[in-house]
Amino acid sequence: MQTKWLIIAMLIFSLSACAPSADAVSTAKAQTQAAQSTPTPIPFSSLDLESILVEEDDLPAGYIGARQINPLPDYFFTQYGAPVADYSIFQDIELNGKVVGFAGVFVYEKQQDVEISYQKLLQPQDSTSLNNVGDNAKVSTGPVMLADYEYVEVMVIQCHALIVIEIGETDQEELVINHAERLIKRLTPLVCR
Repeated sequence: MQTKWLIIAMLIFSLSACAPSADAVSTAKAQTQAAQSTPTPIPFSSLDLESILVEEDDLPAGYIGARQINPLPDYFFTQYGAPVADYSIFQDIELNGKVVGFAGVFVYEKQQDVEISYQKLLQPQDSTSLNNVGDNAKVSTGPVMLADYEYVEVMVIQCHALIVIEIGETDQEELVINHAERLIKRLTPLVCR
């Protein structure tokens, strides 16, 4: 009988010696939590921004998001001498059934391509730099060609994305800037790496 208890005691002692220390358990737990909280980013070409491009509260009263184009054809970029985006989406903005503007997001793997597109797509009209909006931003206003109304355009770089929002039949820069700021908040987790 004593031999049996001696064997059981030795087994318990041996098994307890194999248990990890409290520090080892703590370290393993921390590593697991860090791995779980750092999701693997999806490739920019696989983004899906259709539902967040224009939301209900983004636009001035009466304006709505309408038709979307995803992706934009390559010639949209090449006509301006800009690099073709890895992901692009464009949405018309309507007022009373008439297209009076758009919102577009162009995402690039290479940061230098974002900068090049910003320079190529920024039209030579008068523009004003915006502080505290994205990484680099400008706002411009002017008349719409072949139309009898004004527009406000905001162009913003946020990490790997170029955001362009143009809304016509308004001179309220603040409303268009607010849309850009809300879109930046929605895009940042997806385009900043």
